[in-house]
Amino acid sequence: MTAKSRRRPAPRADARPAPRPPASSPVALVIAAIVFLTCAAYVMPFIPDDSFISFRYAEHLADGHGLTFNIGEEPVEAYSNLLWIVVCAALYGAGLDLPAVTPYAGILLGLAALYVLWALCRRRAPLWTQQLLPLLAFASCGPFIIYAVSGMETALFAFLLLLVVKCSEDFVDAPGWRPLAALATAGFLVSLTRPEGVVVLPAALAFVAWESRREEAFRRGLRSLAIAAAVFGVATMAYHAWRVSYFGEWLPTPFLSKGAEGSSLVTGWYKNLHRYFVNLLYFAPPQGYLFAAMLGLGIEGVRAARAAGVRAPGDRIALILGLLLFAVYVNFVDWMPGMRYHAPLAAILVVPMSQLHRLLPVGAWESASAAHLRRFAALAAALLLAGGVNLSHLRHATAKMTESARLCYMPLAEWMRATMPPGSLLAMGDVGMVPYYSGLRTLDIHPESLTDTYIAQRAFSADYVMTKRPHVIALSVRGVYSARMDPLHWELYKSEAFRIEYGFVGTVRNQWYEDRAYWIFVRSDLGLSEAQLRALPEGIGKQRRTRFDL
Repeated sequence: MTAKSRRRPAPRADARPAPRPPASSPVALVIAAIVFLTCAAYVMPFIPDDSFISFRYAEHLADGHGLTFNIGEEPVEAYSNLLWIVVCAALYGAGLDLPAVTPYAGILLGLAALYVLWALCRRRAPLWTQQLLPLLAFASCGPFIIYAVSGMETALFAFLLLLVVKCSEDFVDAPGWRPLAALATAGFLVSLTRPEGVVVLPAALAFVAWESRREEAFRRGLRSLAIAAAVFGVATMAYHAWRVSYFGEWLPTPFLSKGAEGSSLVTGWYKNLHRYFVNLLYFAPPQGYLFAAMLGLGIEGVRAARAAGVRAPGDRIALILGLLLFAVYVNFVDWMPGMRYHAPLAAILVVPMSQLHRLLPVGAWESASAAHLRRFAALAAALLLAGGVNLSHLRHATAKMTESARLCYMPLAEWMRATMPPGSLLAMGDVGMVPYYSGLRTLDIHPESLTDTYIAQRAFSADYVMTKRPHVIALSVRGVYSARMDPLHWELYKSEAFRIEYGFVGTVRNQWYEDRAYWIFVRSDLGLSEAQLRALPEGIGKQRRTRFDL
């Protein structure tokens, strides 16, 4: 038999494409959307401190100052969500207030993600009852909901990840330039939304090539995939060339500050696993069990589809991307409630979960008997109850953070804006809300600094801070009347130069459950009046200490 006469083997029975159902009732989508909107309204308002870093960059960009944290200074890449900053800059340029509008932008993106997820579920489950449970699992997922309304890029990242999954499946089922262009566009936008997104499109293209290897048009499709990969590589290299030339650094400061601590990856792994499964925060439950359960159910969904003889490539690419991003995130320690990095993964993990309806006979779903409806309603109620309990715990955690913003951060920022002379420099370790509302130039003195390249690369130095001569310094301390602070900040606090140049103003309590407060120091040569000093807010609770108590 000659090479030309050879024929490729016929596709296996378990490789037939999933059937594309005709237009079905959107009942499941409508119910899930109502649940999502209800849950979002339940947790609002919640805008964490980190969101205001993006807002500050976005406003400076829209005002023509470029991607800079402090106007007039060398730019530093303290963000990790460029595309979201561009979106926020557009909203701000349209005259909208970012803290007020971005939660609703996140909700709209969450609804868009829900729609794409429904489109994927319809391919796997033609009946609305089969579609509803996986959609409810996403619509009531606490980690995703709290960050959809947080003013952060979570909902945008989830939406684009789902588009990558959908476009990958579209291309496998019907190879062509249109689905490939859509896949490449979604993949490139994912890489601009978060740095780890750069691995998404290469993984998707590799999967698509492997999945299509038995198709008759494989060679032609392979050339198209190679061209898409080359274009993505060139675009990515061009972007990073611009980024390095603009900021002057290969690695952004969030990579340095959020990555593995010190030189050991194991330290970061241990901290993350402890937070995933043992204790995330004093006031927030660990979420590792939720994501582990979703991952396990997704694997079981892939197995159920294979046993039914249905090829649904989107299920496998969703699992691959989920596992790949999990492997990335285990190296980056983050204390935020709900596992902020992992929250968007809830969207793609639901895709293979939508195959779980195959574990029951078709007749069980098509039956409209009262007994069947009662069982289905009980299952849906149990799912919502589980999601609601988790969401209520997360709302309890986020409410405490919102209380800190309302009673501490915003009053402190207003006091600084009213008290400090124009052009003043603020030094503090939380560089979101207070710098944003005070309008002050800010030096990030957190030992793992986000916005200062020197500290991020070389570690904190008391001498370095003193050379900057900040007008006001806010040290994060445990204790209102006794100072338990970071050892590096203690070195600054106890230095002779600090004691000579700075005077203590008072404490502003920002947490009661860990007895945290800011100790405020102002440069002595500013000559603040007694009225200005007494106007310092007290923060949360009635405990405070001022210079007048000394």
